[in-house]
Amino acid sequence: MCPANFLWLDFRRNLSTPGLFHLLLPGHDVRNLEHPCDATPYIQACPPYFLCFEFDFPNASDLAVLQQTKRQHPELPLLMITESHSESLAVWAFRSGVWDYLVKPLTAGDLNRRIETLADLCLERPPGDLRLPRHASMPCSVQLETPREISQGHKTLLARQFVESHFAESVRLSVVAMHCHMSESEFSRVFKKEHGHSFCEYLLKFRISKACESLADPSIQVKTVAFDVGFNDVSYFARTFRRYTGATPSSYQQVLAMKIPASFHSLQPAATLSNPI
Repeated sequence: MCPANFLWLDFRRNLSTPGLFHLLLPGHDVRNLEHPCDATPYIQACPPYFLCFEFDFPNASDLAVLQQTKRQHPELPLLMITESHSESLAVWAFRSGVWDYLVKPLTAGDLNRRIETLADLCLERPPGDLRLPRHASMPCSVQLETPREISQGHKTLLARQFVESHFAESVRLSVVAMHCHMSESEFSRVFKKEHGHSFCEYLLKFRISKACESLADPSIQVKTVAFDVGFNDVSYFARTFRRYTGATPSSYQQVLAMKIPASFHSLQPAATLSNPI
């Protein structure tokens, strides 16, 4: 069990559904904070050994909190968990001082092992020394083409690969199910069991993430982005984008142009959808 106390900072957009916090084993000495603008008061009240930041697809203000926290408390290791598969976001995270970067989906076993590893490293530090041991170095490279938790045993991995190749096209559940050698009903059941959400949700999330990457270009038109990522209705794209990011595509594009460092061009929002587009 993890005897080191820590803070869990939940920056997910949809807090009505459980995040990864509920997967922590009983006995962890952890406080859960939802969308804190400043973690410093909580850190000062009961100094933690480390911090965990959970995101779905972070926006600029979310990441600003992480950066500010690291600047104010450089001695605290940060564990960042996100649903984004963006390599540029991972590079940004490590450059910002994140100790480790995890991509969802995560199993309870994977999450608790990582928490306990970090806790053990923190507890190994001599009294008064707030640095991690030297062997706790950050990865020098990041591979995010597919989540590290997906193994060859996952029956629906082919579906994710299909979306990566065909997300800009009309993606039909029947075609993807056949690609995975299953009936539609079996595929839907297995995909949700393996990934924690429906295939339709995953498809829309992937498309929105690609849209955010494109919107990092200040010269591209929103209409072009919508069509490029598989939407055939610009108004629906704009409504969906705003619903899950809190901003219109145009304003999001402007924020990226004004506030996001050149080294980071891939802020990606969460989204849901009941039927494929």
